[in-house]
Amino acid sequence: MPNSPGRKPTNEFRMTAQTMYGLEPVLAEELLRLGAKEVEKHNRAVAFTGDLGFLYKANLCLRTALRVLIDRRLPCAERAGHLCRHQRSRGKCSWAWKTPSRSPPS
Repeated sequence: MPNSPGRKPTNEFRMTAQTMYGLEPVLAEELLRLGAKEVEKHNRAVAFTGDLGFLYKANLCLRTALRVLIDRRLPCAERAGHLCRHQRSRGKCSWAWKTPSRSPPS
């Protein structure tokens, strides 16, 4: 969703909730009741728009979703930099500190 002049940039991004075949309408209804925007049914999935708070809410409250995925290909996902502080490095993130033998960087 592009920002028009004079509007504040939003932290909303596209997400996809995966489900089992035949449960797409049920999942779409769940998302609408939770407050999702731009809900679209697909084969074994439902795409929608929301912010970080809605991502947490979807993960906690959806009963028919198997998982919730973030679509990082869209430019609006880059504006939500708080999702991953290394997001803009495009895979150049060092995960070495995540191993048990090392401590996190300070």
